[in-house]
Amino acid sequence: MIKVRTFNGDCFELEPVPGQTAAQLVYLSGLFEAPALCNGIGRCGRCRMRFSREGDTLKFGSGAGLRPEQGVAPEADELDLQTLGPKAVAQGWRLGCHHAAEAGQTLELPPEIRSLRKRSRNRHGLFDSGNSPDSLENTGDLLAVGSEIFRLKPKLPTTGTLALDFGSTSLHALWLSGSAPEHESHAMVAPNPQMGAGSDIMSRLAWAAEPAGREQLSHLSLDATRRLLNEAPAQSREVVLAANPAMVYLLLGKDAAGLAQAPYRLDYRGGQYENLPGLPPFWVSPLISPFIGGDISAGFSFLALNKAFKPEYPFVLADLGTNGELLLALDRHTALAASLPLGPALEGGGMRHGAEARPENGPATGDEEATLAQTAGIITSFSLSPHGLTAVTLPPDTLPQGISGTGYISLAHNLRKLNLLNSEGHFVRPEPAQVSPPAFMSQGTSFAPAFPRSGPLAAELTNSPLGPLSSHLPGPLFQLARRLGDNLQRLPNGEPYWPVFGKIGMSAGDVEELLKVKAAFSLGLKLLLKKAGIPPRPAGSHMPGQPGKSYNGLAAIYLAGSLGRHIENAALTGLGFVPENLGGRIRPVGNTSLAGAALLAGSPQKQPLREELCRWAEGVETLNLAAEPEFHQMFAAEMFFK
Repeated sequence: MIKVRTFNGDCFELEPVPGQTAAQLVYLSGLFEAPALCNGIGRCGRCRMRFSREGDTLKFGSGAGLRPEQGVAPEADELDLQTLGPKAVAQGWRLGCHHAAEAGQTLELPPEIRSLRKRSRNRHGLFDSGNSPDSLENTGDLLAVGSEIFRLKPKLPTTGTLALDFGSTSLHALWLSGSAPEHESHAMVAPNPQMGAGSDIMSRLAWAAEPAGREQLSHLSLDATRRLLNEAPAQSREVVLAANPAMVYLLLGKDAAGLAQAPYRLDYRGGQYENLPGLPPFWVSPLISPFIGGDISAGFSFLALNKAFKPEYPFVLADLGTNGELLLALDRHTALAASLPLGPALEGGGMRHGAEARPENGPATGDEEATLAQTAGIITSFSLSPHGLTAVTLPPDTLPQGISGTGYISLAHNLRKLNLLNSEGHFVRPEPAQVSPPAFMSQGTSFAPAFPRSGPLAAELTNSPLGPLSSHLPGPLFQLARRLGDNLQRLPNGEPYWPVFGKIGMSAGDVEELLKVKAAFSLGLKLLLKKAGIPPRPAGSHMPGQPGKSYNGLAAIYLAGSLGRHIENAALTGLGFVPENLGGRIRPVGNTSLAGAALLAGSPQKQPLREELCRWAEGVETLNLAAEPEFHQMFAAEMFFK
């Protein structure tokens, strides 16, 4: 067995599985909230664990610790040293993604990793179970989930429906009582428990290739859904599920071989009810193609089938997260769609200090986290001021502990404005200046930048020269750029790095990830408009055209997903994600997947809406962008900032 200890004192025993890394064993156990990992490339360090012997303790936060005896921790590799540093390695810390899980080990997790068992105890009252039921059994006021038994909260006498956006990174749910517009609602959010198998979708599909892996991910997904249902104020009659095809397949336990390798195929299309053990009936929003799913069909229903929303045609719905989907709606009945392999950067995965911007990342609550900072937040954007860069955090007025995808885009945009980042994505060092670096502020509070951490980078960026700063900027901005530029550092592996808040910053590798996202999005938008015969300019007038006809221009870009919640339009146009002449047509619409699921769950006309949505989904034309002539050359041409 392997013992796993948390910062708050919980201890668990896990049976090691041959071939599993320590990170996979821990974060696929269903006992812990998996962070946004980088899929084993050693960039983020979030999978770090301390390998120790029984009886050792670690003093978190002070930098002190017990050096393990020889043979306790596995031999450190180069990535351990680069990412964690020699001091942490000497204390027994290793990257869990790079070391095997072996019987007899004791693993200590860092303080930011929370136990789902502890969290459930606070909310529901947890009881130790003498047995380990494999399925959900509602026994009076007790709830058995896997090997855990929870006391149910008192439920209201009414029943409702649950709208569930099962995203690749997070689960967002909205419980609705009664029918719109009189119904009450209750919002909930939870991490996706599949993250232990990888931040990107293809890693999870590879994990699910074997029946045991498929069953494991389905079990974790169903348990997470049960927890959300238990958090609702009353019982749920049904669940409306909006998710991309991979998440639907993994949740339902279906064979996802058709999604894992070419030629890709969609064997299950949703648009129907599914009965799952111990859960209310699930209605699955229709899937469109192997990589365009119910999150897009639900989003379209919110924009086009919702009487309270009057869309402008033709419009693009851009739902960008781990996978990006673009839907071009020519009118209510005709649409083209394309999927974009963006990777997890926009949701915090694979970035050195990336984090998803969601309320649960905010101030900690609960006795077991009392020793952690109670003001931890996520940076969602930056702005320039005479004093330096001002960070906007979620929640407001909190000490940053990470940067969201929108925060990284905003930071890159501001560095571009100061000529500290060039169009190729290389950091630029200003001329030497004997000026102290400025304070970096978060909502009026000053913090001093500190040391960087290590990580890999493509050779092109690592070896690129750091040229001089152009002095054509206005006087105050030039002085600010020089002061900011003095902070440019290099990591132990030679990678250029900007420290922003303490350990938090942006590396050249982070810039490279942003460039990949920018290239995929901007190229996808251009090819989609070209296919429909729409010039990349704003529509001169509202013209809800007819199939097969050209339009005067694009009426609107509805921005959903991770970008739609916190992004600034100026950052998207300033970096070249969207042509500048379309900047005025960008309309942030937030989580349209959840909003559409809520419409399909709570509308008095939900049945005819669902039937119309299923017919619409069958008629969507899907484009294979990668099959376009010279696609790779066009993608490379987009790997530049404006």
